[in-house]
Amino acid sequence: MEEILKKSEELGKLIQDSDVFIKFTELDERVNGDSQALALLEKYNDIARVILEKQKSGDIIESYEKEDFRAMTRSVNDHALLREYLNSRDAYIDLLMKIHDSLGNFSL
Repeated sequence: MEEILKKSEELGKLIQDSDVFIKFTELDERVNGDSQALALLEKYNDIARVILEKQKSGDIIESYEKEDFRAMTRSVNDHALLREYLNSRDAYIDLLMKIHDSLGNFSL
């Protein structure tokens, strides 16, 4: 058990030292320090959450909701910091998924 915990600490350290994680945390700090970018990202996430919840529950997504989401997506993509942040977040999530998949490839 102790060996497993030691190895998991090593993995955590490797993740923290990775370029992907470092870039993501730097951009996360920049976004959180930019009130305009943060407000735009929060609004985008709110609209995306509503649409996702409606999809999951089988509710109809109104055309104005789709257009609001498209417009918000364009605004986020036009914002250089948010575009860079979302790309780095995707890269970080991809790294975590690869690690998860790798761990799941062991048979008992």
